[in-house]
Amino acid sequence: ASQLMRQLAQQLADPVAEARAWNDMAFLHERRGDNRASLDCSEQAEALALQAAEAGRAERIKALLTKGWAFYRLGDVSAVLDLGVKVLNLCTELNDRRGTAISFKLLGVAHLQLGHLVKAGYFFEQGLSLFAELGDQRNAAAMWSNRGECARAGGDHPSAAGFYEQALAIARQIGHRESELIYLTNLSAARLGLRQFQQAETDLQEVISQTTTPNSCT
Repeated sequence: ASQLMRQLAQQLADPVAEARAWNDMAFLHERRGDNRASLDCSEQAEALALQAAEAGRAERIKALLTKGWAFYRLGDVSAVLDLGVKVLNLCTELNDRRGTAISFKLLGVAHLQLGHLVKAGYFFEQGLSLFAELGDQRNAAAMWSNRGECARAGGDHPSAAGFYEQALAIARQIGHRESELIYLTNLSAARLGLRQFQQAETDLQEVISQTTTPNSCT
C-alpha cells in the first residue's frame, strides 16, 4: 500500500504525499528490525519534505525522528545526538509538543548509552512530564522505565525498582502486553541488584512463558 501511495504521489507531483509514503515504509522496516532500510526510507522522506518547505514540516519531523531511532539501534550515538538537537529545535519552533516529547526521549536514550546519567535523567523527566500532559500513557510508561534504567546504571536498585513498577502498572492498566513484558524483565534486573532472587526468577519465568516470538528482545 505504501509503495502504491508513493507511485501515485510521484504521478501527481505531490512531494508531501510522497514523503508520507516513504515515512510509512520507514516505519514498517523499523518494525521488522531492518534499520538500514528504515534509515534509507527516512532520508528519502526528509529530502522530499524539504522540497515542500512549510507544507512538509510535519513529515520532515517524522523522518528525522525515525532516522534518530534507526541510528540509535545501529549504535551511532553521535548521529542520534545531532538529530535529537535538530528535531528538538524544530519542534520547539513549531510548538509541536508531541514531537518535543519524543525528542526528549531520543536525547535521553543517547545520553544513557554514553553513560551521561544526569543528562539522560533530565531528558526522561522532561519527556515524562510532557507525555503525561498529552495523555500518552504508553510513552509515559516508557519514560518511567527509562528513569529506572538510569537509576539501575547508577547502582540505585531500590529507586530503579520503584520506577519500573510505575511503568509496569501503566502498561497493565492500558493493556499493552509487549511493554508489560519488557518492564517486568527490567524490574527483574533491579530485583537481582536487591538480591531478591526468587521473585526475579518467578517474574522472568512469566516473561518467558508469555513471549511467543523467538527473536523478541524480552
